Amino acid sequence: AGGHHAVGLVGALGHQIVDEGADVRLGAGEDELALLPPPEKKKNKILFIGDSITCGYGTDSSSSHNIYHTWEEDVTHAYAYLTAEHFDADYQIIAISGQGIVLNCRGEHGRLFCEFFGQANRTPTPVPDESGFSPRLVVVNGGTNDNGKPVPQEDFKEGVDHLLTLLRANYPDAYILWIYGAMNAPYLQVLVQVFDERQKTDENMSYVNARPIYDNPAFVGANGHPTHLGQIDLAEQLIKHIHALGLFEE
Repeated sequence: AGGHHAVGLVGALGHQIVDEGADVRLGAGEDELALLPPPEKKKNKILFIGDSITCGYGTDSSSSHNIYHTWEEDVTHAYAYLTAEHFDADYQIIAISGQGIVLNCRGEHGRLFCEFFGQANRTPTPVPDESGFSPRLVVVNGGTNDNGKPVPQEDFKEGVDHLLTLLRANYPDAYILWIYGAMNAPYLQVLVQVFDERQKTDENMSYVNARPIYDNPAFVGANGHPTHLGQIDLAEQLIKHIHALGLFEE
């Protein structure tokens, strides 16, 4: 239709390898199009690091679907995006389905959280993230896949400690928040122990014990992952905790 239109783009790479030669072109015959000035950077900034829950797998599906389809995944229907929208925050979401803290969902090394959180893409030779993004809050949703071929509790504890050490070194001024338990929670007591120990010397970190989605059938989508409704519930839990911390101005 005629008139002026604004088009917004959201990059969501998912499982796909980046084609570094890819671009986006907008055009309509001989009409001239121009990019608007970049929006002002927002004061609130959040970094999310996670797995398929953070990617939004299962948001657009039913529990009867047990084969992966790309149309079942929408990061804009997932808790991370919803949380960032609530706080009007600039955000980065770095997540890879199936990956874990020590092992992935198949019991293999895969690409662990401590390896991919600082990468800008998922090419065979990953490029470091040099965007200079400096979050006030780092949210980690990890540990679900480590139960695929159960990682020993002590090994998981070492993995969590290692990741937290790396995150603190990279983001010394950020609050670190770990949310866990939406799909399983065999490592909950490990996280309690780790954070109890860490908080003795670092008050800027905590964890959220998420409600299991399986208590409500409407929250369960493909392969036991949260539907959009389940993600909304997860976002509400996270938002409530962040408000209680007083990290962002109202």
